[in-house]
Amino acid sequence: MGRVRFILCLLGLLILFSATALARNYVLIVGVEKYKDKRTLEVAGAIKDTKNLENIFKNLIRGSSEIIVLTDEMATKRNILGVLRSFSKKAGAGDKVYFFFSGHGTSIYDENLWR
Repeated sequence: MGRVRFILCLLGLLILFSATALARNYVLIVGVEKYKDKRTLEVAGAIKDTKNLENIFKNLIRGSSEIIVLTDEMATKRNILGVLRSFSKKAGAGDKVYFFFSGHGTSIYDENLWR
């Protein structure tokens, strides 16, 4: 009886780890230091944040992953939404989608922000 229980536990762990290994990770990392609107102050360290986080994901994430990094002029609304749409079409059950932003932000509702 003990041997059967051991084999069942081993089989359960094998299934658990194989499912985790099959899961995909989709990562979008955005960093903006230089803004088109010259009235907006530049943010020091945003690009460094993106590089550090990209390295963390590459070294620590398990399973298959797709990591996209958009910085400064490439970090447009169009490009960000395009990557997120692409991820939403690819991601399935058990997959994970991560989004990270480093730069200026707002903590109040702005109706015109995403127009």
